[in-house]
Amino acid sequence: MVAVVLIVTAIEQLMNVYYRNVLELRGLPQEDITKIIRRCNVDVKIDWLITLVLGHELPKDLKKSITDLVELRNSIVHYKAIPGPLEGDEDSATRILARIENLGFDPLEIPLKLERTLENILEETNPDYKMSKI
Repeated sequence: MVAVVLIVTAIEQLMNVYYRNVLELRGLPQEDITKIIRRCNVDVKIDWLITLVLGHELPKDLKKSITDLVELRNSIVHYKAIPGPLEGDEDSATRILARIENLGFDPLEIPLKLERTLENILEETNPDYKMSKI
């Protein structure tokens, strides 16, 4: 469970750095960029904000993986315990662990996949950025 919380934190940090860089390149003042980053949740950042800012979408499988991880993180962080019988598998923690085990993807790969995708989009939409990396 701790790993899920940390992975989602890494995803949020990547998105925040990405949006700060992109919006700086667009000439927005720092205070406006900070407001945008603080007021938009992860769902917004991986969906309509990226389309609005760059005219691109994240791949559907990546968006779904991030959404699944964010929902799991929220289940952990905003834990609302459902008690279960002493001899059963009905309690909240057991359900969360089962969801983690049944994700269908490696959560550790998602931040790296997101970073590569964001870099590709930024290079494609900003030739100067791409040139600066050569």
